[in-house]
Amino acid sequence: MKFSCLDPSKVDLSAVAASSLGLSAPVTALFNTVVTAIEPAILRTQNIQTGEESEIANDFVFALTGYQPDYEMLRSLGIELDPSTMKPAVDPETFESNVRGIYLAGVVLAGSETNKIFIENGRFHGKHLVSALRRALEEERKTINLVQS
Repeated sequence: MKFSCLDPSKVDLSAVAASSLGLSAPVTALFNTVVTAIEPAILRTQNIQTGEESEIANDFVFALTGYQPDYEMLRSLGIELDPSTMKPAVDPETFESNVRGIYLAGVVLAGSETNKIFIENGRFHGKHLVSALRRALEEERKTINLVQS
């Protein structure tokens, strides 16, 4: 049995998966490659740089899609990103970004280290964010009441 990896960021994960599945063959990484078809016994791929198409015999396929934040969208909103980690500037207690009124939660907070936040540890972001929004709305109500008085 052979294990192939299409995404260079998943190479370590593919080695772990191959080992845990008891595969004796080496892991093959196919960089710059996309899946064009999944058939019962064949995975069809294409190298996006060369256009070369290939087939890989397979018994099954793990669809490990991954995620990469849209850094340009964050920048267009004025959100500052750490140049080395691409983590957005946020208040760790409220999850409000450096742009007032823009809150972030989930894997986007990990920047390029998307393997650091999962459902298990990201699920707490909502509680912090909602609490912060409640406090912000309460402050706004107080301000409106002062102005109306």
